[in-house]
Amino acid sequence: MCNQAEYASVDVDWTDIGSATTRAEVESTFYTLGRKPEPKERAWDLFVSEQTTNTPRGLIVMTDLSRCAASFRRTKPQRWSLAVRSANPYIVAFVRNKQDERCAAMVDDIVHASQNRLVVCSKTAGKSLQTCISRALAGIDPNSIIDARFADDTNSLWLEFGDGRKTILDWSRLGLDEVKPALIPSSVTVSDDLDAIQVPRRDGSLFDIDSTAVRSLIDGELSNRLDKTAGDITDNLGLRLKRKRKGLGLTQTELAGQSGLEQALISKMEQGRHQPRFTTLSKVAKGLNLSVTELLA
Repeated sequence: MCNQAEYASVDVDWTDIGSATTRAEVESTFYTLGRKPEPKERAWDLFVSEQTTNTPRGLIVMTDLSRCAASFRRTKPQRWSLAVRSANPYIVAFVRNKQDERCAAMVDDIVHASQNRLVVCSKTAGKSLQTCISRALAGIDPNSIIDARFADDTNSLWLEFGDGRKTILDWSRLGLDEVKPALIPSSVTVSDDLDAIQVPRRDGSLFDIDSTAVRSLIDGELSNRLDKTAGDITDNLGLRLKRKRKGLGLTQTELAGQSGLEQALISKMEQGRHQPRFTTLSKVAKGLNLSVTELLA
């Protein structure tokens, strides 16, 4: 294991994990994922009980489901939701024994009051500890999308990000009207990893919209930073793009169709004559069935 000081820290309240063995496994898994857990004893319990307002924002709460349910029963749902909106935690609830299993009926109510910021970690449900902790880390990432809904009357998306920021985004700003087969925005969902909005196509397939690209549309600082990054790699991007496109046996026209872009724009990018915004990179990467990181690597 590397020096612990080399890991980025994350605040974790694991007070309500009733097993020392599980706590040790949790700690080890955080390091496996490159994060150093900073224990915050009873921070969440006190906050929900209105005894303190010093709970760190973006706290990850690790708890047995039975203890989470007991705390939920003692707390007014409105107070629980207010605490979540104020601190933007992400809760991991473990199902370890029969007592936890008996609380399964309460999960939907807790998830609703927790603004979808909860994952149940159960081996019987096929979710490993690493999967659950990865989900929690994604859930406190400002660029992750926690919830997405489409409003037909305004043709817009209602979005909530990992840091609690909520916004309404006009669908037209995503520039996806030319994507074929056509998209069905009314059925929008969030990916399991919280890193994309998934929109069904008319043919039943899914179209992913990168969460960071969406965030850049409402976050000027992030947009400028991503534009600078895109500018720094423009000269080399064309060669990478051309190599990856040809490796998949695609013409520029075919890639344009799969990306929702014009063929002329693909041509300019490959010639190094166009500095793409991050949203454009995201569309091209999607057309190549890659992440933006893989496209630039």
